[in-house]
Amino acid sequence: MPIYEYLCSGCGHVFELLRSMSLSDSNALCPECGAPAEKKLSVFACSVKGSTGSSGAGCPAMSPGGT
Repeated sequence: MPIYEYLCSGCGHVFELLRSMSLSDSNALCPECGAPAEKKLSVFACSVKGSTGSSGAGCPAMSPGGT
């Protein structure tokens, strides 16, 4: 199950939830105030042990020809 990041429209609290993909498009309730929270666009990073340190080395999405 993926982890999704949410932003509360009521209090501005940012939190993460482990949810099934079938719930990925539905809003969640803020654990702080109970108001509806919208899913944020999250970014990710990857690193590969032994990487040469060049930009995107070892990360398929960042490598030339990656998707």
